[in-house]
Amino acid sequence: MLKNLTVEAKYEKAEVEKNILEKMTETMSNDMKTPLDVVQQSMSLLVNAEKDARNLAMMKMVQNANIMMMCIVNDYLDYTMLKKSEFRARTEAFQVRPVMKTVLEIFKLQSEAKRIKFAVNFHSSVPKNLQMDKQRLLQVLRNYVGNALKYTREGKIGIQINYNWASAWLEVEVWDTGVGIRADNIPNLFKPFT
Repeated sequence: MLKNLTVEAKYEKAEVEKNILEKMTETMSNDMKTPLDVVQQSMSLLVNAEKDARNLAMMKMVQNANIMMMCIVNDYLDYTMLKKSEFRARTEAFQVRPVMKTVLEIFKLQSEAKRIKFAVNFHSSVPKNLQMDKQRLLQVLRNYVGNALKYTREGKIGIQINYNWASAWLEVEVWDTGVGIRADNIPNLFKPFT
């Protein structure tokens, strides 16, 4: 009986600690959004005022890196909402090409350092404006391009973007000249990391 009470008390303590940690992390993530928003607004003002091409390029990289940092914070907040069954997709109208350009600019320094070229092709089926969750698209493109760049030592990375009108799906295909995936690792692609 005493052993069962001890185990139960340890379990309850672990649950309380887990809940406190989750709440603290969620609060911290929300608190991070304010300074990131300030950086974004400040960088937008600087970018609009800058005339020097080199400085402008560096400012845009900082601005895009800040966008990606905001996406990571938002991804975590979305995860906490999913755990509470409160997640809602944020559908908005936007253009896909500038989103792709932002992703490529994020990885510009890494790709230049490795001398890897990006080859992006938008099929004529892709409409100018789409109505979807822009952050999810940014997340998918960031992960695909980031992984391709991570495992490619030389050559190039190709990105093909199509729109399937029958299913109303945006289709993104990424290929690279990297090391590839061994056949025995393919079943593990969508399993969580341990």
